[in-house]
Amino acid sequence: MQRTGKLAVTSVPVRMLDRDIIERMWVLYAGHYDHVRRDTFDADLFEKDRVYLARDSGSGELVGFSTATIYSHRDSGREIGACFSGDTIIRPEYWGQRALHRAFALRLLRWKLWHPRVPLYWFLICHGYRTYLTMVRYFPDHWPHFERGLPEAKRALIDSLG
Repeated sequence: MQRTGKLAVTSVPVRMLDRDIIERMWVLYAGHYDHVRRDTFDADLFEKDRVYLARDSGSGELVGFSTATIYSHRDSGREIGACFSGDTIIRPEYWGQRALHRAFALRLLRWKLWHPRVPLYWFLICHGYRTYLTMVRYFPDHWPHFERGLPEAKRALIDSLG
């Protein structure tokens, strides 16, 4: 099949990944970052519970991925959910598409449906402006915020998550 230039994203439990797909993820990752080590990549991958595999919708070729995990955390005596996302790699010719955003948002929505009374926070460490802009676009209440600063309660939460 031929490439279409459109992303198709599937969400897969990390424990279900086979060696071939992990190897293709590593090759993609190592091709986008300098000074990376395979053991560090593997350790980070297996700390997550979910991987979002981005493929070309025509050829099925792996052109990107992202990882995430959602876990319970205590904040000021109450339970919260914390979603920690890992590195996201998308080949530049596929940038600007929303398939990965939709897959990630669907996971958050499903979690909230199962835990309607538990606050859910996205704990994001970003290396570039695109990821930061994604957070700002979809989460107007975020911290630190360039205009509103960082409330002490949110500082304590960020510190405890970190």
